[in-house]
Amino acid sequence: MHDLRNPIAAIRMIAEEIAAEYPDTAEYVQMIIEATDRTVGLAEDLLAYTRGETGLKFQEQEVQEFLVGVVRGVRHQLEASGITLEEDYGDVGRAEIDGRRLERVLFNLINNAREAMPQGGTLRLSARREDDTIVLQIADTGTGIPPEVREHIFEPFFTHGKRRGTGLGLAVVDTIVRAHNGTIEVESEEGKGTTFTLRLPVRQPGEAELTIEIPPVPEEQVVPPPETPPVSAAPEAERLPETAPVPRILVIDDEEMVRNVLALYLQREGYAVETAASGQEGLRALATQDGDFALILLDLHLPDMQGDAVLEQVRREHPETKVVIVTGMVDEESTERLLAAGAVACLHKPVRQEEVRTLLKEILSPSGFFSIPKRPNSKPI
Repeated sequence: MHDLRNPIAAIRMIAEEIAAEYPDTAEYVQMIIEATDRTVGLAEDLLAYTRGETGLKFQEQEVQEFLVGVVRGVRHQLEASGITLEEDYGDVGRAEIDGRRLERVLFNLINNAREAMPQGGTLRLSARREDDTIVLQIADTGTGIPPEVREHIFEPFFTHGKRRGTGLGLAVVDTIVRAHNGTIEVESEEGKGTTFTLRLPVRQPGEAELTIEIPPVPEEQVVPPPETPPVSAAPEAERLPETAPVPRILVIDDEEMVRNVLALYLQREGYAVETAASGQEGLRALATQDGDFALILLDLHLPDMQGDAVLEQVRREHPETKVVIVTGMVDEESTERLLAAGAVACLHKPVRQEEVRTLLKEILSPSGFFSIPKRPNSKPI
């Protein structure tokens, strides 16, 4: 996963820099970013599925607001495919869901509907509340599913009429819905279309985190990405006040592209930046500069020593220097362990410029260095 995240992180950050320098490319850059996010989302789910388990974290959310966000992520693709989107949400209120997982369920079903309408058509997404149950429906006017196929569509690795994929998509959908203590049903008529109906409880019983068994996964599975906010052209970079001390940041990462692009962005934000390609090189830079770094962005997986060891030595020899871990590991246990060891925060690759900017503002402002004023139209990444 680490080896995959590094090149993806570089691609994403370079794309962001292109959008900042050449505003006219923003639309194309958005396509690049969506592709990288799709790849990361796919890789994360594949990693969880191949381990045979996945965790769900339920949080109470406004259902209509959640669905509007889902639609925002697919509307452009549907329009480009000649598909008319109809929405009917009503006043469904709030429900306890794992937004990230349920979002993937809907993306998957919507993507299947789009593929079933190669000549265009109508996709209807609706939601209603029946007592303590939320009913979601995804209906298309596509080719429909033959009866002999319909009874197998939720089975792992079952494929029908697709040029790619392993047939795991609807098996994953079914598993996530069941993990929500819900049900999914399908009605279809050849030549007229298909309707998937999901029924989910408003309240989830028991603990807010579940572990569920999922069939092993083969080499490929196509899972649509979470919604990514559109890229807008960044305003001209701010400069730090001339009277303010310029914070020095050390970037330690063995991936050259990630290291260089991250340094380029930080320099454009007004920081003084040095880079190191290994743990030992980073520690030497700290010793040479007598620890004169406000902050270190530290990759966790380095060729000569683990980031944990670098963090430990920095905290011991330069306790005033703050350390932010930049890693491809996203599990909560690892994050908690690193924070307990003295890291002030963890960033997950591929990092987003706005995420870095906001985090550094929060970390460095209280230290007396400076406070970066908010950009008037800070671009979402």
